[in-house]
Amino acid sequence: MEQMAGKPWNMQGPHGKRFADDKDKERVWNGLADILIEIQRHSFSKAGSLLLGPSPSEPIVSAVASERFLVLSPSGPFDTASDYYTSVVEQNMALIADGQLFTSYPVNAYLVFSFLKSQI
Repeated sequence: MEQMAGKPWNMQGPHGKRFADDKDKERVWNGLADILIEIQRHSFSKAGSLLLGPSPSEPIVSAVASERFLVLSPSGPFDTASDYYTSVVEQNMALIADGQLFTSYPVNAYLVFSFLKSQI
């Protein structure tokens, strides 16, 4: 595993362009696909976030820091996919109960996550 210098992509184009054109976006998405394909080729004993380890070929599986659009409490690494999904569902249920998520329809949202939990 290697770490590259850079900054997050903000959906704007390179070289001062205001927006990324279709070719720019295709290049970024293809690069991301290549990364995911490479990760899929390796087996990991736990589910979590990958961190740099003692060497580039030995990444560490650490806690899951956040979802894409929602910051969840760090947790994990998880021994099974079921443990991971249960944690995500339970954290979402807690945020719904606290009034932080799905404020327009909390009962329906809570019931959906409760059903999802029952299917894990």
